[in-house]
Amino acid sequence: MKAPLHFQDTTDRLVVRSPYTLARGLHCEMPGQQKTNYEIRPGLARDAEDVRLLAKDLTTAFPFNHHAFRRSYSSVLENPSATLLVAGRETRVIGYLLGYGHSTSWAGANVSWVEELFVNGPQRGHGIGRALMSAVESQARNAGGRLVCLITRRATESYRAIGYEELAVYLRKTL
Repeated sequence: MKAPLHFQDTTDRLVVRSPYTLARGLHCEMPGQQKTNYEIRPGLARDAEDVRLLAKDLTTAFPFNHHAFRRSYSSVLENPSATLLVAGRETRVIGYLLGYGHSTSWAGANVSWVEELFVNGPQRGHGIGRALMSAVESQARNAGGRLVCLITRRATESYRAIGYEELAVYLRKTL
């Protein structure tokens, strides 16, 4: 059962006292745990190096290409269909989520795809991934979305714990 959200307005931020969060510019405090404050906000150009350091540890299927990352990061920031959220603590990014929204005929509404979600190893288990997912779900819902979809190899149980279900088989063809 999800704990209720408690909000406290602090100028341009909200303090969230729960492992669940929504939207951008949120400062999160997890009750009953060691202090694990972080902020969920849109990714910015200044976050590129921190996100690159996380992204290089995400990929297992292809060698990480630093030059391609730099090109694609700029493209993501300029793409109105893209959502790049970062979880930050002080001045460093400790997790990120990259997703895309698009219209579909089969769902009868917008669908959002989470392409990448990664939290720095020592920061895992503190609700950061859950908070990033909650934020993208909120954005999708507010944009008239019907589904948030993703593909995972290593985190199936984590996604099930926040309400995701297996539905299809993922096929691919490397070009």
